Amino acid sequence: MLARAVALALAAALFLGGVIALALILAVAALTPRPWVDVGSLRLFRCLPGESGIVVAGYCDVIRVPLDWNDPTGTTIGVRFEWIPAKNPYAPETIVAQDGGPGYPSTGTGYSYRRLFGTLLKDRNLLLMDERGTGRSTAIDCAPLQRALTTPTSHVVFQRTVAACGAQLDHTFRARGGRGYVRASDLFSATQSVKDLAKILHDLRLPPVDLYGASYGSFFAQTFAAEYPHAVRSLILEGAYPLDQSVFDPAQGDEIRSAFAVVCTRSIACSSAAPGSSLARIRRLARRLESGPLKIRSNTYDESDLVSILQGAGETAPMVEYRELDAAARAWLDHGDAVPLARLFGREDVAGESPGTPATYSAGMQTADECTVYENPFDLRSPFADRVRQYHTATAVLPPASFDPISKARELADPPFDFDQCLRWPAPAHEPPLAVTVPLVPNTLPVLIVSGELDTVTSPGDAARARAELGPSARLVTIRNMSHGTALADPFHCAQEAVRVFIVAPRAAIDTSCTTRIPEVRSVGVFPFELADEPRAMALPGDRAAPAEARLAAVAVAAAGDALQSARFVGYNGRACNGGYDYCGAGLRGGTFTAVEDLSSVVLKNYAYSRDTIVSGNVSIDDSPMWGGASTVTAHLRARTNDRKLSLNIVARWDERIPRARASIDGQTGDGRPIREEMPAP
Repeated sequence: MLARAVALALAAALFLGGVIALALILAVAALTPRPWVDVGSLRLFRCLPGESGIVVAGYCDVIRVPLDWNDPTGTTIGVRFEWIPAKNPYAPETIVAQDGGPGYPSTGTGYSYRRLFGTLLKDRNLLLMDERGTGRSTAIDCAPLQRALTTPTSHVVFQRTVAACGAQLDHTFRARGGRGYVRASDLFSATQSVKDLAKILHDLRLPPVDLYGASYGSFFAQTFAAEYPHAVRSLILEGAYPLDQSVFDPAQGDEIRSAFAVVCTRSIACSSAAPGSSLARIRRLARRLESGPLKIRSNTYDESDLVSILQGAGETAPMVEYRELDAAARAWLDHGDAVPLARLFGREDVAGESPGTPATYSAGMQTADECTVYENPFDLRSPFADRVRQYHTATAVLPPASFDPISKARELADPPFDFDQCLRWPAPAHEPPLAVTVPLVPNTLPVLIVSGELDTVTSPGDAARARAELGPSARLVTIRNMSHGTALADPFHCAQEAVRVFIVAPRAAIDTSCTTRIPEVRSVGVFPFELADEPRAMALPGDRAAPAEARLAAVAVAAAGDALQSARFVGYNGRACNGGYDYCGAGLRGGTFTAVEDLSSVVLKNYAYSRDTIVSGNVSIDDSPMWGGASTVTAHLRARTNDRKLSLNIVARWDERIPRARASIDGQTGDGRPIREEMPAP
């Protein structure tokens, strides 16, 4: 391709001659990426989209580093990184972005990083490192543990699977001279990985970098900045938590107890349909599930499924947990209608599925890192029996309401795996416990922490503790109505802009007024079992619809909103259909929806939102930001009751980007009377 481009340019030179031809040759050369580039002491060669883990074209290399940095002449492993040069070839500054997990390779998130940093990459290079154990760095492939993520199993079986992964690591890497193996079960940790990054920065001869870390990446970034503050110009943390955080995470419990209540209170539909305490309703749901599981069709759901909903709320882009839990709980508790709740539990199963091969996510690396550096409720240097006693002592002193709305007894009877997954992990042979010295970084190092107000994964309380440990140079910006991944997936360009402003001028003031303009989560008011259960749309001047027809119009709009959010959920979780790139699924109580690849259009066919109605039509989303949400929506809908006594054709419009949005409804009834109504946007 390069030879052909140059040949064409030379042919043009014969025709055009002189200076014009020379300019054309230079332009062609500028448009053609160089096959290699020298940066510092390294020559990096072009890596292209399609190469494992690479989603943005740049230059790649794999450097050899010590498996154990305490033994720099011993066994080595490979660490892969990608260098994406700035558009300005003389740009001196570099952003380093580290992915979350742990277990995910940073190169696989390159597209999101490029979108986050945007125009900054004109004058800043971007560096992405696949942390040891991930991607195409020397990866950890503990196959039984990888499979266990999607296979229901007991705690004891899971602990033994974790232990087997540790034993595998201790018998994988030959010691220097081939005599035996290096005990490597504690060598795939953040404390070792930060040294890998320091080596890369040294070899590239980079001045201090702007270091960004999201979720677990914030843990990595804090660890790096604490050890190498001279190598960091600014530190940006998204979804941060403190280095010494307990696995019981009391701040997460506080967030769960407040966030669902905040969501329902701010939602017009939810607060109108269900005034009072959302937490009290969720607590009722928990007690009901403790007394007996929900059984529907061939599926059974219990309080452990509710725990997954509560702890993972908002981690998926459409925030289906926040949108649906309150109304779904009321449908079952008050009316015996289990369909909405069963669908929500089923969605959580889909969201929790393994993201694929160890090249895209390594469960072994995640476990090896967490067991080594996280604060376990037992001492890994103790014998197993002592660890068990220490664990029971730690859980016994937890306050009774630690896991409210789940009871403490029920939570600890079947605890989340991360409470005790490391009980059987091999005792560390090299790494001491992670030392946390406050302040973590010098007062001269500017730090920005961005936290989602509704984040139950790494909560605002966790971010506040991280800020206190980092020291007085740290600033915390809480983004209203947003959850996990506030800047990396930001349809409102609020957290994103705060990050960009901070990188340009780390000590300047940041305008946070945009946080007040982010709309609330539009939590569902009711899931109607029948048409009569749906609140009617509000009549506007000129409306001639009967009350039942106003309810049918409201059901139609609610069905369109439900299908749209369902399509976004399916798109976020990558469930293509029809052998192509479209997304599809079933309606709440029947019928189907199909969405195009970019989620700019969703088609409803006989979509049953209540059991006695069906809705068909097309939903168009302008400027669709894929599954990130927030666009202007136009829905052309046909709705009727199953007995065909009522029917209507309407056009509904709403703007998801504004707070307390309302949907306008225009159309006519089956016998031609005008419909002019509005209702809370779905």
